[in-house]
Amino acid sequence: MRIAISAALVFAAGLACRKGGAPAVPDAGPLVLGAESVERVTAGTLWSGPRIAGGLQPREQARVRAQVGGDVSRVGAELGDRVKRGQVLAVIAAGGLAESRAAAAGALSAARREAEVADLAYQRIRQLRAAGAATQAELEAAKGHAASAGAQVSAARARLAQAQTQLGDATARAPIDGVVSERAVNVGDVVAPGAQLFTVIDPSTMRLSARVPSSALGELKVGAKAVFEIQGYPGRRFEGALEQISPAADPVTRELNVLVSIPNPDARLIAGLFAEGRVRARSAEGLSVPFSAVDLDAAEPSVARVRGGRVERVEVELGLEDEVDERVVVTRGLDEGDLVLKGPARTLAEGTPVVFEEPGGTALR
Repeated sequence: MRIAISAALVFAAGLACRKGGAPAVPDAGPLVLGAESVERVTAGTLWSGPRIAGGLQPREQARVRAQVGGDVSRVGAELGDRVKRGQVLAVIAAGGLAESRAAAAGALSAARREAEVADLAYQRIRQLRAAGAATQAELEAAKGHAASAGAQVSAARARLAQAQTQLGDATARAPIDGVVSERAVNVGDVVAPGAQLFTVIDPSTMRLSARVPSSALGELKVGAKAVFEIQGYPGRRFEGALEQISPAADPVTRELNVLVSIPNPDARLIAGLFAEGRVRARSAEGLSVPFSAVDLDAAEPSVARVRGGRVERVEVELGLEDEVDERVVVTRGLDEGDLVLKGPARTLAEGTPVVFEEPGGTALR
């Protein structure tokens, strides 16, 4: 019959407190504990580094604002639509801009004709002057008129370019390839210059904007890997790389701002989600056990190891701690494959006979 862990611990503790000081071994048969109370010592890599927490933001985003005022006559994209750079997002019916452009184009044509006439007159006076049939004053006057006509052409060209720019500004276009994350206008809205119309983000790469204590500065390095969990994806881990480290700490909190670049090829990650994890600053290879298997109450750290079906207390030497996985490297005292107790079971008295049941019913000894 399986004995509950709590009852087993009480029984074992009572035996350990008998007079004589030596822990007594229960003689009612081995304690049967669940597989959650035991773990095999394995070799692997553990990581350590400062914790980070913050919100996700797109690596690249653009806010599209109205360049001219007027009625919105057309909306070319909806929230969540994928858009290409240069794609029309909205058209503003800005009164008079088309007429202004047409007038500027007409003025440029007239200026060009005037310049052509002035230049022909100048060339004719030059020929007459060469033949002695025109005065120097007439030549200078014709030259000045041609130059003035040319200046009028340049001015008219500039006015046309300005009118074309203003007319083009009435059409709001996507400045980058991406996804529409905000749409602030509808057909019929009246907007003023500077009003926000859309926000377009590039979701292919996100960034985690986080803060770390300035005391961790020595562990931070651009390019270092970071691992974290994101709200909305429980139990799933994401990896990124440390991209930027602020050159100045917050004067109040003494924390540093950092940015972690996160690949997002399938666009699963969404801007604004909360994420927390840590920068992988240091690593260690070796045997490891969970925190819950280590007893730190004695002068030296120890674990409860099971050999030959009985509990034995083993002093161990510890190394790097992985706070995310809640494991610690054991540099001395254990061998790979050893069975160690964890959780409340680690306090069983030395010499206690135990067996463990795996979910399938197989006993571990």
